[in-house]
Amino acid sequence: MNFFLKIYVAVIFILLSTSSFSQTKDSSYIGSVKGIAKDSVYNSALQSATVAIYKVEDSVLLGYQLASNLGEFNFKEVPVGIPLQIVISFSGFKSFKKVFSIPVDKKEMDLNILNVERSTDMLDEVTVEYIPPVRMNGDTLEFNANAFKLDKDAVVEDLLRKLPGVTVWGDGVIYVNGRQVNNLLVDGKPFFGDDTQVAIQNLPKNAIDKIQVYKQNQDEQNPMDSVLEVNIKLKADKKTGKFGKIGVGYGTRDRFDADGSLSFFSPHTQFGIAAAANNVNKEAGGMNTLMRQGTYKGSRVSVEYQPNFRVQGLSRPISGGFNYQRDFIETPQWRKKNYFSTNYFIKNNETENVRNTTTETTFTGDSSRIQDNVSVSNSTSNNQALNMTYVDENERYMLNISPGFTWNTRNNNSEQKQNSTSSNQGLQSANNTINSSTSDSKNMNVRIRFESYKNPLINRRIPTDNFQTSYSLSTGKTTGEQLNKTDFISFINPADSKKYDRKYNTQSNNVNQSLSFSSGDLRQMIFGYANFGGITIRLKNNLSVNSSKETRVVADRDTTIKNYVINKSLSTDNKFSTINEEPGINFEKIFKKELTNRYSKNVQMNLDAKWQFYNQQNSSVHDIQNINQSYRRFTPEANITYSNNQIGEYRTNFRLSYAASSGYPSISQLAPLVDSSNLYNIRKGNLNLL
Repeated sequence: MNFFLKIYVAVIFILLSTSSFSQTKDSSYIGSVKGIAKDSVYNSALQSATVAIYKVEDSVLLGYQLASNLGEFNFKEVPVGIPLQIVISFSGFKSFKKVFSIPVDKKEMDLNILNVERSTDMLDEVTVEYIPPVRMNGDTLEFNANAFKLDKDAVVEDLLRKLPGVTVWGDGVIYVNGRQVNNLLVDGKPFFGDDTQVAIQNLPKNAIDKIQVYKQNQDEQNPMDSVLEVNIKLKADKKTGKFGKIGVGYGTRDRFDADGSLSFFSPHTQFGIAAAANNVNKEAGGMNTLMRQGTYKGSRVSVEYQPNFRVQGLSRPISGGFNYQRDFIETPQWRKKNYFSTNYFIKNNETENVRNTTTETTFTGDSSRIQDNVSVSNSTSNNQALNMTYVDENERYMLNISPGFTWNTRNNNSEQKQNSTSSNQGLQSANNTINSSTSDSKNMNVRIRFESYKNPLINRRIPTDNFQTSYSLSTGKTTGEQLNKTDFISFINPADSKKYDRKYNTQSNNVNQSLSFSSGDLRQMIFGYANFGGITIRLKNNLSVNSSKETRVVADRDTTIKNYVINKSLSTDNKFSTINEEPGINFEKIFKKELTNRYSKNVQMNLDAKWQFYNQQNSSVHDIQNINQSYRRFTPEANITYSNNQIGEYRTNFRLSYAASSGYPSISQLAPLVDSSNLYNIRKGNLNLL
C-alpha cells in the first residue's frame, strides 16, 4: 500500500512541477518592446530593415520582423526581467546591437529612436556574429536558412513552416502573406517537373542558403497578371545531390504494395526514376504521382495515390518511368531560360471484376419487375507515354516546342447473364452475352508556341511586340477487334428470341490541328501616339480543323455455311470533319492605385467581341449519315476583376464574368447505326438536333 502511495505522490509531484514550470515560462513572455530604426546621418527611416531579438544568455532567436515604411518595429510576447539583445541589419549599414531588459513591473519597453551608422567599408565586417533571419533585397524578400535551428533531418518544408507569414497546407500548396505561391523553383529552375512536394520534402534544410520570395510579372503592362514565386537557393557545395526511397508492404489475403524512387540532380542535369506495384487498386496517373510518393519526409497522406474504392473489381497495376531535364543555362532567370526535358511513363494493369446486381422496379398497383445481372470480366492494358519539351526564352522572345507520343493496348473478356422476371407473369426473358475485344492505338502530338516581348526602347507603329501564336497537331491511329455472342430468349413470345454471333473490325485515323494568335496593342497603329484612354486593343483568332476516318466491318455468323458474312447495315466507311474559327477583337482597361509596401488595388475590365464560324461534314456509305451543316454565332465574353492587396495583412479578389458559347451534336448523336445485339440497351439518334 505504501509503495503505490509513493508512486501516486511522485506522479502528482511531477505533474505539478511540469504545470508550475509551464506557468512560469508562459508568464515570463508577457513583455513588449518597440522602437524606430533610423539613419544616424540623415535621420531617415530605415524601411524594411531586419530587426531581431535574441537572449543574451544563450543567443537564442526569440523573434524577427521587417521595419515598416517609417522604420517602426513592435515585438510582443517577449520575456521580461532577463537580458535581451536587439540587432538591426540593413544593406550598406553597420549592424546595430543593443542590450536591454524589460522591467518586470512595467512589462513594456520603448527603445525610441535607434540610430544605425552607415558602413564606410563593407570589407570591415567580415565576421558576422548574428545572421539576419529575414531581409529585403530590392523587391525580393529573403529568409536566411542558417538563422533557423532545426533538427538535423529537417527538410525545406520544416523550414517553411518556421517562416513568418508562410503557410504550407496539407496538399502542399504554399501561401505567403495570404497569397498563393504559383511557382516554386530551385536555383531559378523547376525541380523535377515543377512539383512542389518533391522539392520541399526531399531537399535537406542544411543544403539551403536562402528562401527568396518575389512577384513575377507575366505582362509588364498588366499588374494583375503577376504571380508569386519562391526560389530555393542552394549552398555552393550542395548543388549536386541525390535522394530516394523504397517502401514495401504485405498484408492478409496476399495483398501487397511496393514503390521506390531514386533521383539525382546537379547544376545542369536532373534525372529520376520511379516504379510501383500493388494489388489494392492504387493507380498512379503519371511520373509526378510516383515522384511525390518517393519523398524523403512526407508529412501528409496523399489522396491521389490511395486504394480507389470506386473502382469495381481487383486491379494489379505495375507502373514506372523516368524524368530527365538538361539546363543549358546553369542559373535560369526570368526571361532567360534554355532547357530540354523529357519524361516516360508505362503502366500495365490487370483487372478482375465479378458483379452481381438485382434491380426491382415497382409499377402501379402491386406489379413489379426484377432484373438480375451477373457479370464476370477480365482485362489487361498496357499504356505508355513519352513527352518532351524544349524552351528557349530571352528578353525578346519565347519559343516552346512540346512533342509527345502515346501507345495503348487493351484486351478484355467478359461474360454476362441477365434475366427479367415479372411479379405477375414470372420469368419473361433471359440474355446471355460473351464478349471479347482487343484494341491498339498509337498517337502523336506536337505543340509549338511563340511569343515576342515588348522592347521599351523601340517604338513601332506595327504591333509586332507582345505577339503570341501557337500551333498544335495531333494524329492517331486505332485498330480494334471485337467478338460478341448474344443469346436472347423471350418466354412471353418465343418468336422474339434472337441469337447473335457478331464480329467487329474497326480502324480509325484522326488528324486534329489548331492555330491561334493574339496581336500586340493596336492603339499606336490606329491612333498614332494617342493614348485612347489607356484602353488596350488586340486582335485575336482561333482556328481548329479536325478530321477523322473510320472503317468498320461488321460480320454475322451464318450457321448454315458456318462462316461470317458481312453485315452491310452496320458496316461503314465514314469520314467526319469540322472547321471552327473564332475571330475577335479584345478591349482591355486597367485602373490601379498603389503605395509601396502598403497596398495595391487594381480593377481590370476585359471585353472579347468574338464570332464563331462552325462547319461539320460527314460522308458515309449510308445516306442517312451524309451531313453538311454550317453555323454562325456571336459569342462575346466579358469580365471585370477587382483585386485589393493589403501587403502583409490580406488579399481579396472578386471576378464577374459572362461568356456565350455554342455546342453542336456529333454524328453519333444525330444518326448512329443502331446495333440491336444487346436488346436491353439500344441507342438511337435524332436528326432533329440539327
